[in-house]
Amino acid sequence: MRKWHFFIADSLEVGDIFLSISPELCSTNPHYHIVIYKNNDNGNILVVHTSSEIDKVRARCQGRENIKFDYIEPETMVIIDNYHCRSLTVKSAIDCNKAILKNISYFTQKQYFKKCLPIIDTTIIEVIKNAIRKSPVIALNIIDLL
Repeated sequence: MRKWHFFIADSLEVGDIFLSISPELCSTNPHYHIVIYKNNDNGNILVVHTSSEIDKVRARCQGRENIKFDYIEPETMVIIDNYHCRSLTVKSAIDCNKAILKNISYFTQKQYFKKCLPIIDTTIIEVIKNAIRKSPVIALNIIDLL
């Protein structure tokens, strides 16, 4: 049985992962959120979330990038698994077109977010940042943070 830990706002750092266990937010499948950027001055964090529906994420990213051939991988999708983080139970995809910039309190004040084991292979953070930079829909002010 897994143990989930409540957030301690001061301990949330780049590479930390938290799980959304709210049925309203993630139906029956949990969504792991990964902290990609943190501003210590104003408390803002940039997060991305995972999805176990890799084919759906691939198709959505291919559409945004105007890729017409299924065999061409989109630049804004990153695959992640338990090699990168022991918290992940299945291979998952990250749609880097959906990076979210919010104040840390947005997440820490909600009971349905639970902290998990952090990223082990930190090189994946740079891979995710590079995919966010290639997004045609992410605002420039967010890209400038990276």
